[in-house]
Amino acid sequence: MKREELKQLNRQKILAAATDLMTHQGIRATSMKDVSSKADISIVTMYKYFPTKEELTEQVVLDFYKTRFKPIIAMADGSDATFAKIINAFKKEKKECERLLGENIFYEFQRVIKHSKIVYDYLYNTQMSLISTLIKKGRASGEINTPASDDVMLMVASWVFTYLGKMEENLSKQKIEGLQLFLQYGALGRPEDRKKPLG
Repeated sequence: MKREELKQLNRQKILAAATDLMTHQGIRATSMKDVSSKADISIVTMYKYFPTKEELTEQVVLDFYKTRFKPIIAMADGSDATFAKIINAFKKEKKECERLLGENIFYEFQRVIKHSKIVYDYLYNTQMSLISTLIKKGRASGEINTPASDDVMLMVASWVFTYLGKMEENLSKQKIEGLQLFLQYGALGRPEDRKKPLG
């Protein structure tokens, strides 16, 4: 086996072992020695790939969310993708991650997101890319006709997306419809909903 292939294989073995341990017993409960033993790679060799537990943890959490977000990214590329569908997909995924990891490990992963620029940037940029895709689709289909630039819409949508992502309860059908109307018509509302001026 070539040296580069061996290096890649070792890295994969380390990450697979770390992912299995951290997603089942938690980040704090997993030591570098545990990972070394499970990966069947000496701890000295392992430190050449990941000099600190923080770097290894960061990569595990990043890879975990990249894998979890693949279906949502594919959904956004589909012809029937809507803003509401993507929001609900993210909310469902958050709950599914919490179910898979368990409450304590899920919050350990959340702490990594808050403190890791690499992981946070990936998640934020993925969300913004999805919203940008939906805006472009809306322009092409005629659902979005506002003279506001795509950048302005992206900014507003990112505020909404961030807020909704923090909500604990599911978004009701009524709230989804209200949000769609607001995003579609703004504060003025639909022409038929506007009150006639006084006088």
